[in-house]
Amino acid sequence: MSSYDGNGITHCVGPCLKHCVPMTSRVLSGCSVALLVSCAVYYTVSIFALSTPFDDSLSPLQRQIRSASMRTRGNLFLFGFVVGVMIAFAYDKCVH
Repeated sequence: MSSYDGNGITHCVGPCLKHCVPMTSRVLSGCSVALLVSCAVYYTVSIFALSTPFDDSLSPLQRQIRSASMRTRGNLFLFGFVVGVMIAFAYDKCVH
């Protein structure tokens, strides 16, 4: 059971507590997802489709060094992502 007080605040009581989310939170979370997706699309397109003066000026040796560094940073990001997902699932199990 929940009630709305007219000021944008939903008061939740009982078993529906985990399902009650104010409309403001839904709108803001939707905006943040849209921003995240647009940033991901921009980043992906800019990396793979657009050339840069820096990239055009690299020698073959510099490209090898850059490639090795990209692999290291990619692995580090993937490790952080996996740890983040594990924490999110653990938190979700604890809360629900």
